[in-house]
Amino acid sequence: MPKNAEADFLNEVMGFDTNNLSIFDETPKAESNPRIYKTNPVKLSKSEDGHYHARIRILYNPFNIRESIVKSVKYNMRDTDGFFQADSRLALNDKKCPIFTAWKKLHFAKLPDGKPDTAKDEWSKEKFDKTEAKWVLIQVLEDENQPDEVGKFKAWKLPFTIWEKLEAKMHPTSDKKAPVALMDYLFGPALELDVAPGEDDPKHPERKEREISYSLCEFESDPTPMMSIDGESLFSEEDSEFLEEYTDAKSKITKAKNAKAKKEAEDFVAKNQEKLKGLYRIALNYIKENAFDIVEECGYHEWDAALTARVNAWLDKVSKMIDPEGNEVETTATETKKTTKKTSKKTEEEDSDPFQDVVDENSEEENEEDYEDNFEDEDGEGDLPF
Repeated sequence: MPKNAEADFLNEVMGFDTNNLSIFDETPKAESNPRIYKTNPVKLSKSEDGHYHARIRILYNPFNIRESIVKSVKYNMRDTDGFFQADSRLALNDKKCPIFTAWKKLHFAKLPDGKPDTAKDEWSKEKFDKTEAKWVLIQVLEDENQPDEVGKFKAWKLPFTIWEKLEAKMHPTSDKKAPVALMDYLFGPALELDVAPGEDDPKHPERKEREISYSLCEFESDPTPMMSIDGESLFSEEDSEFLEEYTDAKSKITKAKNAKAKKEAEDFVAKNQEKLKGLYRIALNYIKENAFDIVEECGYHEWDAALTARVNAWLDKVSKMIDPEGNEVETTATETKKTTKKTSKKTEEEDSDPFQDVVDENSEEENEEDYEDNFEDEDGEGDLPF
């Protein structure tokens, strides 16, 4: 060691603070996506009962109404560089996803005698970790837990319980039930959130977060128009009164006890179509200016060159039953076992539709620009092991 270098080292070592060892450097945590709305009662509730209480509106995607509920499928993987995720084309109902293909080859592998290769099957269960979710655009109407979120448009991962309620109303299986436009900007109802934590179990404390329940959440019966990002009404008092009259008239068309009342309601609806279109334009333009495309935010994104190379390297090792994390693996014809401890996984009317008319107008005029943002999947209902 040169003398000047030795002197520098001696000066450093004589007064060295052990806290400066690189091993103690904090690994920067990945920043959570600020566009994602979180409702975890264990971490965020400020109510006395420990539940997460709030009111939200689930809204149509203003950039593509047909894609208002977005499916996301991701694979969680680890290699010698740590954890990473990759979007799967399964989200697009494309089963040619290379990760899915590799899983199938291991899962359905056969021994020379034609019997299932249980070692490869167990290996596939251990290594392939897939998460699925459905995402929607929401607006926060009330939230004492996170008051700064009120008025904001956010992405929300649909809990399975809410998805079932939403599907039952918007896509009923019975012809006797009319679909309810829960996501309509003007006439959709608010969703009252009452998110309960899991059981307090001293022996299994993880149950409190693992068994979070959305079963107490319910859609309200009355419509609640979307509001401004300041938490105020988006419409004038006169327009708000008109929307109430229009709602009453639509109800009377199906529930009127006599023909005269039904005819009056039908006439009111018919003569106010243009006025209603004007209010839809206000809502649609406002949400486009202040929200985002939920498909771009949460949907499938093609892999870039770096991620493609990383996934392919991972698949190459896993397909050969080589641990991509660098751990030694012992294999037999019937079992697969790592020498280190396995990491556990988490577990209208057909004749006229003012809203659709406004959507169609905007679709014809608009020239959308494509963009791609980084997206971090969040824990919660909807995550499923393969």
